[in-house]
Amino acid sequence: MMNLLQPYVNLTAWIASLISKLLYPSATAINGIINSENTSLQVAFGCDGTDQFIVFIAGVLAFPTDWNQKWKGLIKGLALLYFLNLFRIVGLLHIIISNTEQFDFFHEVVFPALFIFLSVAFWIYWLKNLKRV
Repeated sequence: MMNLLQPYVNLTAWIASLISKLLYPSATAINGIINSENTSLQVAFGCDGTDQFIVFIAGVLAFPTDWNQKWKGLIKGLALLYFLNLFRIVGLLHIIISNTEQFDFFHEVVFPALFIFLSVAFWIYWLKNLKRV
């Protein structure tokens, strides 16, 4: 499975490194690893937002509505979650550079909880804005 998703992980790390250049001009990404300021951050499968995407997808697909609304919800919601995930990765890079001892707490507790909350919140937003048929 990892080999199948490696191009996605590499692309995500590369885009996050481009955003990171705003804070750390030396940021680069190679093979899913962002390097900057004498440290590195590996974007790995499972830490790339896919779990939260699956929560959102499951919610949208499970709700009884027409496929047109489901597709629109999936495209908009996943694009937004992907965009936010890029900033989560940039935030983790900033934390590992500026406050290394807080990295595990943010990586394992704060950001996963926040991202799951946002996935559910976007799903609820989608539900509230469904066109009634």
